[in-house]
Amino acid sequence: MTEIHTVVCVLGGNPASRAKLCSFFAKKTHSEGLEMYHRRGVAQTLLNPATYPDKVNHMLAAVSVSDGCILLAEEGFGWAEGESVIALTHAGVGGGVIIASKGEIYSERLSKMVAGTIAQRFRIVEADGENYSKINIDSFEPKPKKCAGNVVSVDNVFNVKGVGTVALGFVVCGRVAVHDTLGTPSGKEVRVQSIQVMDEDVEEAGTGTRVGLAIRGATEKELGDQFFLANTDFRENIEASIQVEKFYRHQIEEGKTYHLALSGQVIPANLLKLEGEKATLKLGKPIPQMEGGGVLANMNLPPGTLRIMGHINL
Repeated sequence: MTEIHTVVCVLGGNPASRAKLCSFFAKKTHSEGLEMYHRRGVAQTLLNPATYPDKVNHMLAAVSVSDGCILLAEEGFGWAEGESVIALTHAGVGGGVIIASKGEIYSERLSKMVAGTIAQRFRIVEADGENYSKINIDSFEPKPKKCAGNVVSVDNVFNVKGVGTVALGFVVCGRVAVHDTLGTPSGKEVRVQSIQVMDEDVEEAGTGTRVGLAIRGATEKELGDQFFLANTDFRENIEASIQVEKFYRHQIEEGKTYHLALSGQVIPANLLKLEGEKATLKLGKPIPQMEGGGVLANMNLPPGTLRIMGHINL
């Protein structure tokens, strides 16, 4: 049976505190922008968007691919924590834990602050210094995902001598197996020669698993980074319903380019037309046939301003 894993993002306004929590549970394996920590267990990967709250792109990538969240709020609940909760709500991340300051009064205030958001379902745990043993990160359940086939969200591609092209990413729908043939956004087909999970060779990997795929059929230069591999059709023009975040204070304009966060990818999205709740978008890169939604954001706004616009339903 193919093993299913979960991805957990760690959010809050203090990057150093987030890094300490991640290091408590797992070993850092990637430290550029979106830090990745890996461990053996149901929750295999922890994500810390190291550039947040100054920049929002890595936070968007994290929430869009995560099944659960640990929100650090022991130092208070400011705009960064608020923006994080709004992003989690529009990403549909339903399971989570909030680390809060000690004291019943603060916990009650915190519950009121997150009321009406998805974080009202999160369990509140009192902070205990840097001891996070009260958190059972293996209790997070996979977020329901619907795709027409098998999809891998790739975030890094490089060449390995004697192996060839290697693509790193997450299986976000279905499964991937050795000898599978997957399509690229450009229409090329690649064949999976081998799969590694946590430096071990495996025959297949399921949803939520961080994989290294040795592939044949395309070079590192042809692929670049940040794209999907899938055995489904791709599309770059989409019509979808849009739900605007009630706290977003800026006008949404036709002809303007925003960004869509979907399954670990943050994609430029030109808003061609907006009629009520119906939006027509041209994406900066094709995406596979997927159901569900993605978070829409205005990345041109400065920190301290809500950059989450809402979400679209594909």
